[in-house]
Amino acid sequence: MEDPEAAATLLVAISGLLYWLLTAPQRNRQAHENMVNRYSSSREDRAYVLERLPPLVLDGRRHILDAIEAEKRNPRQRDDLDDLGDEAKAAPGVSYTSAGEVLSSEFRLRSLLWAVEEVRYWRSNDVYSALINRARAAVDNLNVLAMDYESGVYKPQEMFALLHRSIAVTVKALEPIIWEGTLEGRWGRRVLYLGIAAQHFNDVNKIHRRRDIIWRYRANHISGERQSVVVHPRRTRECSVDKSSAGRINHWRRCTSRRLPASLWIKFSDVWWRGLGKMVRRPRYWCWAPFLTIYGGVRIWIHRRQEGELADLLVLLLRDDGSRASIDFSWSLDEKRSELKRATADCDVLA
Repeated sequence: MEDPEAAATLLVAISGLLYWLLTAPQRNRQAHENMVNRYSSSREDRAYVLERLPPLVLDGRRHILDAIEAEKRNPRQRDDLDDLGDEAKAAPGVSYTSAGEVLSSEFRLRSLLWAVEEVRYWRSNDVYSALINRARAAVDNLNVLAMDYESGVYKPQEMFALLHRSIAVTVKALEPIIWEGTLEGRWGRRVLYLGIAAQHFNDVNKIHRRRDIIWRYRANHISGERQSVVVHPRRTRECSVDKSSAGRINHWRRCTSRRLPASLWIKFSDVWWRGLGKMVRRPRYWCWAPFLTIYGGVRIWIHRRQEGELADLLVLLLRDDGSRASIDFSWSLDEKRSELKRATADCDVLA
């Protein structure tokens, strides 16, 4: 090369590239160790919470069902109470509680609202103060992990291959705490993204998708017999309701309407997300391409679009007098969403 300066620049570039390639394994190991250490730093808080915190959304489900039966004896009952009861039968326990899924069902909204009301009561009760403080500490720790994950510090494929089941259970337990905390401002919502992404990884991984993600907890918060609840159901090839498992609805219950048979569709999506997971260094949330959102897919895309509306609805429904709006059947989901839209429009006009 005639130009010595250009030759020197090329030599430096080649040397830098070789150094980057040779040190890549070391950097990957360091990132892996940092990820494990970061997640391990919240182990005590997570263990304390998972041992003592009950599935509040499931408790809310039971209370709403009892309230529906009591309301049916009211001569001025709502005409659509039976429809609300049908929603209860279709709602699979504590599974599928992203913002879009909650807003699609009044029963799911009421169950989450009951859980948030319970957390609000616990915060004012000294008996539960230690549990709430440990839960909030766990959210803060996981929020840092989620921020590093979104920044590309940890590879999505490696992180979820190691931690997705633990993350999914922990986030499900902390979900009511996060929604109660976010009423005063945006707090902890990255952790919810992490939980949805972990569930999606379980769906699209051939090894893991055949097993439910299960949360085991103690019945009376502190001691007693352990019980279990399905956080996220397994993904199977069947397209019907599994009657033998308490009415759990298969995640792919709508696959009969797809052009591809269920088995081919599952294989195709597995190959797609596995390849995408290996290529993508950091999660992406493109509004125009939910099928490229790694991990989380369409669910996390819809959740991010509707989480603000859900938070505003919870603020609108929560009452300062201590009464529970969750078991008050004088309002409906459609009415409250319309009221929220009018209030938002009025604020925009004033602005």
